[in-house]
Amino acid sequence: MADFMRILEESGWIEDSPGQLVKGTWRVVFDTSSWMVLANPRTIDVAIPDEYHSRWTVNLIEHLLRSEDEFDRLRTALSAIRDDPSAGRSAQSIAAAALA
Repeated sequence: MADFMRILEESGWIEDSPGQLVKGTWRVVFDTSSWMVLANPRTIDVAIPDEYHSRWTVNLIEHLLRSEDEFDRLRTALSAIRDDPSAGRSAQSIAAAALA
């Protein structure tokens, strides 16, 4: 676990409070088991890695959180298109289908 924590800190993660790390709007919360929770705004459980998988797990965490940020931006843009009467019926229909 020490190697994993070192790699997180090297990657810009800061301890916000005991058992919680933050990087911008991203948050990692360690519970009492062998799992951690990624919060952004969806909750994702990720296993705490062994030493061999520490770097890979940090990359996974950041990939999942970046992807969730992008999904949120896309959902917001699609909602705006769906709700904009000037977008046209075709665009609104496509946006609504993508959001379904």
